[in-house]
Amino acid sequence: MPGLNGIDALPKFKDIDPSVIIIMTTALGSKDMIMEAIGRGAYDYFVKPFKMEEMEVIVKRSLERRRLEVELETLKEQVSQAFRVESIIGRSGAIQEVLRLVSASRERRLLFSSGAKPEQERNWSLEPFIRTAPAPANRWSS
Repeated sequence: MPGLNGIDALPKFKDIDPSVIIIMTTALGSKDMIMEAIGRGAYDYFVKPFKMEEMEVIVKRSLERRRLEVELETLKEQVSQAFRVESIIGRSGAIQEVLRLVSASRERRLLFSSGAKPEQERNWSLEPFIRTAPAPANRWSS
């Protein structure tokens, strides 16, 4: 990018593709410059001259990190799909009413009560997906 140094270009690259992994090299590098580069999105930073073995380790580590990020996103999507409200199967009037209320609600928490002591009630977050559990003895409370 004409007119930009590497550190100033970092946020521009991240704007284009937030998942890009950037490893910077320079002949002039102070600790402050390295910290600024990492703070702006560089994965790592090498001051020349450097050993190729060190670069190889960092490249392998960065590729593994990217693979894990992709795997995490894939798993999140699979879990999100599996636990959609539309995926919950229930034919009874009670479960249909619960599903209707959950679908219509902006509240993202669900309280299950079995009539037990309050500290034994389960309070689960519905974000990023809705979790289900065995229905407690036909007693639902909101």
